Amino acid sequence: MSNRPWYKRYGGDFVQGTLELTLEQKGAYSLVLDLIYDRGGAIPDNERWLAGVCGVSLRKWRTLKQALIDLGKIYVCGDKISNLRADIELEKSVKMSQKLAENGAKGGRKRAENNIKTNKNNGLDQAGLKPTCATQKPESRIPPMSPTKIHQAGVPASRGDDEEIIDLEFEKFWRAFPPGRKQDKIKARRKYRQIVSGRDPSLKASVAELQAGVEQYAGKRVLQPERFTKMPCTWLVNGCWLDEDAGAPAFKPTDRLPAEQGDPGLDKMMRRILGEQKYEAMLAGGSR
Repeated sequence: MSNRPWYKRYGGDFVQGTLELTLEQKGAYSLVLDLIYDRGGAIPDNERWLAGVCGVSLRKWRTLKQALIDLGKIYVCGDKISNLRADIELEKSVKMSQKLAENGAKGGRKRAENNIKTNKNNGLDQAGLKPTCATQKPESRIPPMSPTKIHQAGVPASRGDDEEIIDLEFEKFWRAFPPGRKQDKIKARRKYRQIVSGRDPSLKASVAELQAGVEQYAGKRVLQPERFTKMPCTWLVNGCWLDEDAGAPAFKPTDRLPAEQGDPGLDKMMRRILGEQKYEAMLAGGSR
């Protein structure tokens, strides 16, 4: 075990992100995350070791591992297993530690310099004062700020921080698509970054616009066959968030809504995705 006694665990994100997992898959996924954070990075893809940690047979672990890979929860690179969110959080933790160390070193140097100046001034009989005009305005006595300090006062967030935030928002975008259409994740993430950062001259949108667009798209496709849903990369390349809202998806006369099937859980989800008014309209309208 490492010297990392704890890590940030976002309960709401974990529950929301594992809705499509079985209880067994959730347990294996949770243990893999604990091992990654405890190690401070990717863990060895040692099937016997991981099967022992999870308390299952080798065959069962292989099944669980493949399911987590297919669902985009973990990925294998060479002989290592890791998780994208964990990679981002661990990198942020390292950067924060380095920044705190640098600030501490700067503070020590500053105190040493001040001590030297104080010792030099101790031998002076009287400190010199800069003469000022009696009619001088108070605001004019404030010394001008140097260009360096002006830049420091308005310094924007670093590019690395921006990309980390974009990657976290991309995970929300990715979860809007059904499991069978989650393909080419690296390519989709690269396109998502280009669009949000403005590096794509043909397409540009904010994180909020993309999220609103994909949620609307997911709401329209939720009761349609999965094969008709676009893949994430295709959806981004075609600028589908700009499409006009075609309203609720068409229903066959034989279709039955969750409320009619007596499924309160699915009924609640449909109300959240489609909105109360649209869903109630479908219940009362010509969907039957």
